[in-house]
Amino acid sequence: MTQSEIAKKLNLTQAAVSMALNRHPAISEATRNRVLELAGKCGYRPNIAGQMLRRKRTNIIGVILPMLTNSYFAELFLLLQDHLEKAGFVLHLSQVRSTEEFMSALDSLRRINIGGLITLAENTDILMELKESGLPMALYGAGHDLPGICQVSPDHYAAGFEMTEYLISRNCRRILFAGRRFEQEARCAGFLAACSKHGITPEGIISLDPCEPATPEAGWSIMNKFLDSGNTCDAVFAHNDELALGVIRAAREHGIRVPEDMLVSGFDNITLSEYLSPPLTTVEQPKEQIAKALAEELIKSIADNSYAGKVNIACRIVKRVSA
Repeated sequence: MTQSEIAKKLNLTQAAVSMALNRHPAISEATRNRVLELAGKCGYRPNIAGQMLRRKRTNIIGVILPMLTNSYFAELFLLLQDHLEKAGFVLHLSQVRSTEEFMSALDSLRRINIGGLITLAENTDILMELKESGLPMALYGAGHDLPGICQVSPDHYAAGFEMTEYLISRNCRRILFAGRRFEQEARCAGFLAACSKHGITPEGIISLDPCEPATPEAGWSIMNKFLDSGNTCDAVFAHNDELALGVIRAAREHGIRVPEDMLVSGFDNITLSEYLSPPLTTVEQPKEQIAKALAEELIKSIADNSYAGKVNIACRIVKRVSA
């Protein structure tokens, strides 16, 4: 059903229907509800291509993510590509490691007149300026709640809390968190809350520089420094699976067996985690669900620039041999 058909059925002008569908304040709530109800019943879908043409935007979607050497983001991007290409969009990927690289990527994307943007919920001032410019966006992550912008937020806090309680249930009392990216990082906040609940003082929190990639090399390096200083722990909760891989290698090089002497858990459930030795206990972020939600929220934002959905997604523990 088209807008003109909806208008004819409800004895309205097409302009009024368009304004109602876009929730324009000039249309009364009663009229808006009539239009939305009929549109919903009849399966109305906006002509996104036409809207983008009128707004002088292309069907290119900019995607700005951390470096795809991080397996989690590589897997997420492939899923995003699948969902959005099926909807008629083309993806332009930019991989960044810093705010400076983010700004450079954004400038490049603006020059090709992108029709929408998917990126992390970081660089908040810049993102709010983009929102004011009318660029449709869908943001990944709950680091910051940005009003008026679509966000898809895996519940990292609850997952961090649950994983820590699981390690405590395995009789671990000297737990190290390895690889915190910034002070308010949600999965680490969940870790601290669970330790506090059970009266446990964390063995330590090792932070990475925000620009330092959370790679196996970084995990190996920070765990070596921890152990070389004479420190010990009975469990390590790593910020992600790739750090966990490096932690396990460093532990072995110090004669520490996993899981016999020390438990190790990760975060993300990348494909490789199941094939590590030992297979890694981790937190699964449901990448397919996250990618689908990001694509759907962005498409809704393109259709209606006032739309600002907030989608929260639960994570789950995947128990394997390492913990």
